[in-house]
Amino acid sequence: MAEGTVAKTALVVDDSPTSRDILGTILRHGGFQVVEVASVAEAEAFLADELPAVVLLDLYLPEVDGFELLRRLKADPAMESVPVVCITAGATTEVRDKALALGCDELVFKPEGPRDVLALVQRVIGEPSEQD
Repeated sequence: MAEGTVAKTALVVDDSPTSRDILGTILRHGGFQVVEVASVAEAEAFLADELPAVVLLDLYLPEVDGFELLRRLKADPAMESVPVVCITAGATTEVRDKALALGCDELVFKPEGPRDVLALVQRVIGEPSEQD
């Protein structure tokens, strides 16, 4: 990244430390500043102060699930335009349809290759990917 350039921020919301680490590494490699949180409460605390370029959201979180956070984000006029990439191990049509109906911009089923994840994130924020 060039000196003086401000990195785009990506918010990763996942209760798995391993998943957060993997996604964070992928996104940092792609030039993002990454904020990693483990819960909806932590995500909402971050979002109260900062608008990220993209949110990567695990759909199955303890206490409040990712579907509910997605619903809240897309219902908030300040947040509705922020792209949300939903991440899930539950690769079913029902999960996909529910996430898309709530406003998910893209859906990634775990495990997905690092290049694929980065290209998908770049696409939803309107940047060319390394694969283009």
